[in-house]
Amino acid sequence: MKKKKVRTDKNTRATALELLRGPDFLFLVKQLVGVAGVAGEHQNRLILYLACLTGSLKRAVSVLVKGPSSTGKSNLAKTVLSLLPPEKLLTRSSFSGKALAYSSEELAGKILYLVEHKGGKDGEFFRRLLQSEGALHHEVTTGSGRNRATQVTSRIGAPVFISTTTDERVYEDDETRFLSVRADESAQLTRAVIRGQFKEKRKGKK
Repeated sequence: MKKKKVRTDKNTRATALELLRGPDFLFLVKQLVGVAGVAGEHQNRLILYLACLTGSLKRAVSVLVKGPSSTGKSNLAKTVLSLLPPEKLLTRSSFSGKALAYSSEELAGKILYLVEHKGGKDGEFFRRLLQSEGALHHEVTTGSGRNRATQVTSRIGAPVFISTTTDERVYEDDETRFLSVRADESAQLTRAVIRGQFKEKRKGKK
């Protein structure tokens, strides 16, 4: 069953193009991410957002957000992704070894958010093929006995892969396929987050 394509009306498209061409577009994106609940991370906000836009280009840019636990990596990624059209986003906690070969989801032009990089370990071979080649062709045996034959499953189009990890370095082949950014661990950001939490509590009491 084919999914219905989401059509954008002319007025929405014209407004979107006007925003994109505006000199303050990236400033507005950065502001929206902040309003949505991300403190600091001003550079990483824009890196993630711009990477997501490369899904429409010939070569998609994938990003891996690195940092210790509880540094806000997932919050940063999820908040930036919330600004994108939901039909463009695929979110996975993990996927099996051959899931990327058999999934019925369209991959071209999409953003695949893998919550934790290790969750895709079993399927890393096919994922790397998509990132490098923009396609994969997986041949499998069908039938049994004398009725055996083969069938090729093909996936065309590489999504933008966004993920997070607590590892300082991941497997070398992945280091070359992802743009690594470091989550802000500074004391200054920690103070800003705590101040923000106090402000929210005060608002709730009013």
